[in-house]
Amino acid sequence: MRASNESHAWALHNARLIVQYHELHDHDPLDPHNMACYERFFAENVLWWQQHTGHRVLFWSSSSHTADARTRVVSFPPDPAAPSRNAGSYLRERLGSRYLSIGITFGAGELATCTGAPAHRAPRPVPPLVESVLDDEAVGDYLLDLRADAPRQVADWLTRTTRSRLIGPRHDPRHDTDHHMAGGSPAEWFDVVAHLRRVTPARPFHRPPP
Repeated sequence: MRASNESHAWALHNARLIVQYHELHDHDPLDPHNMACYERFFAENVLWWQQHTGHRVLFWSSSSHTADARTRVVSFPPDPAAPSRNAGSYLRERLGSRYLSIGITFGAGELATCTGAPAHRAPRPVPPLVESVLDDEAVGDYLLDLRADAPRQVADWLTRTTRSRLIGPRHDPRHDTDHHMAGGSPAEWFDVVAHLRRVTPARPFHRPPP
């Protein structure tokens, strides 16, 4: 009976995925990315897996998806900046403090592309990007727990509305600050920040045999 219930649960979930696919592609042509559906579906599927298996789940994605950002505004030129509630806010709403939002920020470096083209270069961040404050040569790489007590000046800064860099498929390093997530503060978005001064493309640990 248990095996039958398990099969039934997976069948329903797979059917739900098919429905999600069609909802995702049946939308307003003025919203070519249909971000509202993307974000809701991300959260629904993470929650289904966690509730169905009881496992701890790592939702690994861009901070724009994982942050607790109910009032997120995404700017991906040449598209106009647009508000869009994200997956992390749905997860925080359902899981409360059991959802730990970890933001990964960086200074500069190279990022791999999915097209096989040369690595994409990102410059050092400048204001108004939050990374321009977090990046400090004297400190290097670090983890910052935003839930911990902080001096008043720091605590005030953490609650100010800011912008965080977004590297998307159309990112233009000449206009780095134009590509960003806004509509919230570091303390709202993240519980912990992992900052890296320099990033490089991921490389395999070993090459498969020819």
